[in-house]
Amino acid sequence: MWGNNFSGEIPKGICLNGGNLQRLILNNNQFSGAFPESLTNCTNLTWLSLCDNQLQGEIPANIQNLQKLSILQLSNNSLTGAIPQELGNCSSLIWLNLRSNQFTGKIPTELANPRYQSLRVRYTGEKKEAEENKCGKYGRISVKLLYFKGIRPENLVRFLDPNTCLSVSFISVSVVQTPKPQGSLVYLDLSSNFLSGSIPHSLGYMHSLSYLNLGYNNLTGTIPDVFRNLTVLEVVYLSHNHLDGQIPLSLASLPRLIDMDLSNNSLSGPIPRTRQLLLFPASRFENNSGLCGHPLQACVASEDTSEEEELEWWFWFVVAMGFISGVVCGISFAEIWSGRIRYLLGYVIILMESKGTTLLKKCS
Repeated sequence: MWGNNFSGEIPKGICLNGGNLQRLILNNNQFSGAFPESLTNCTNLTWLSLCDNQLQGEIPANIQNLQKLSILQLSNNSLTGAIPQELGNCSSLIWLNLRSNQFTGKIPTELANPRYQSLRVRYTGEKKEAEENKCGKYGRISVKLLYFKGIRPENLVRFLDPNTCLSVSFISVSVVQTPKPQGSLVYLDLSSNFLSGSIPHSLGYMHSLSYLNLGYNNLTGTIPDVFRNLTVLEVVYLSHNHLDGQIPLSLASLPRLIDMDLSNNSLSGPIPRTRQLLLFPASRFENNSGLCGHPLQACVASEDTSEEEELEWWFWFVVAMGFISGVVCGISFAEIWSGRIRYLLGYVIILMESKGTTLLKKCS
């Protein structure tokens, strides 16, 4: 039922008395009104996608009833209020897209709660498809899950985001159960909202996270160094916030990082010269008045830094001179003592020889 011109409210009777509904995908319509509370009764629901509509109101806290829900997409609506922390209790949730709404408040730390599922991506003919738009060498990567059968890829162009390019490739994804809660969200997009506060450190423990977009919010504070744990992270967008501090070397050194955008913040210090970051254009770092180094302008030492460096230079100069003086004095001291030892040995030998001569005369 996605990709039509359906309007009005989503029927409130869906799953009113429970039901076996597993997938509800109503993307790209003109539905309005609130998020139907009855949908929280669809306990067998694994995929819920209401993107690109005109929904308003808040996400109900009873969303935690959907323990089998793997994919939740509500992007490009007008949803308000805080992101419910109860989403962290959806133990199967691995794909969360709330982009382009009007959410406020802080990012719930509960989103990092461990999951009983992980996501496997492969090239197959299954129905669950992921659409990946790559806009040139330095284009932003946008991923949108679609559900379709028997539709040619060229007919899907009208459902792409208007700011993405038309180079489209389709890959299949499937959900894999894990015997214990060892997975995490694989995809998290909270961009283009009104979220505030700092980035929760708990996000750094989502070991399965591959795509993270927190751009275009009002986030403050520093980039958590704990992001070093995100060893499978490929894309991270934090642009257009109020983040400060330096770019952590741990983030810049992530082994699978293929795209990152930190522009339009208040970051400072030198850009780490890692293999990954050397490939990114200046646009990924611009409008951070304190950032310097490749691919931006070269870092220039400040007066305070110059004074500190000069003091440090004199400190090490004194240490070096002291070391050299010690070596010279030590050698000289050794030479003096070695001369005295040779003198004493010579005196002993002469004394022994004289004593030996006297003894020989007495014996004769």
